[in-house]
Amino acid sequence: MKYRTIEGGYKVPVFTKDWKAMWFMLGMFFQIFAPFFAVIYYAIRFPQIKTVREVAATWATRGLFTMVAILVCVGCILSLLS
Repeated sequence: MKYRTIEGGYKVPVFTKDWKAMWFMLGMFFQIFAPFFAVIYYAIRFPQIKTVREVAATWATRGLFTMVAILVCVGCILSLLS
């Protein structure tokens, strides 16, 4: 994530494509823990900015559901083959 400095010296997070992809992959690998970690981490890091938490949790959840879908598809294919 990149940061933009505004008046008063405050750093504001700027979303990048890589940042969203990172949370997507974390959601795939750490599954159920990633969305909760995203919300807690950014609630501590940026307590005034709710959008950061929502976007991180959204992308982590998308990764979680993608991994679950992949596992279900692989399970169905393996059950058909046996």
